[in-house]
Amino acid sequence: RFLFRIRTGYPDREAEMEILRHGHYRAEAIHLSPAITPEQLLQLQDQAERVYVDDKVIHYILDIGWATRRSRELVQGLSTRGLLSLLRAARAWALIEGRDFVTPDDVKAVAPYALIHRLQALTGTGNLPADHILTEILDRLPVPL
Repeated sequence: RFLFRIRTGYPDREAEMEILRHGHYRAEAIHLSPAITPEQLLQLQDQAERVYVDDKVIHYILDIGWATRRSRELVQGLSTRGLLSLLRAARAWALIEGRDFVTPDDVKAVAPYALIHRLQALTGTGNLPADHILTEILDRLPVPL
């Protein structure tokens, strides 16, 4: 399973020209060195798991999940596992931002990437894609203080 779905789009014309000129960059990729060690990655994951999450933020995550489940525009709502992924991603984002606690803004920041591949819009619902439906849900839900 993947935690995030990130759309990178297409390269601009100049970058694509360089790619076509020089083919692939497999030779350069072989010589890349890792940014962190496996041990450092495990340490960061452990740190992220210890980031504090207030019950108000957990309720907010639950509200997001329940709103997707009640939506008439989605095939089905988010699973508990999907909500756990959102929580894990929000903790990691808070850590990246230099905090030891999660805010509702952290949840909103990662939600599109952590949830969109878990949602499917119904056909015949005005042709809104799932990402638009999720955005509407996030905009509509009250954010805890």
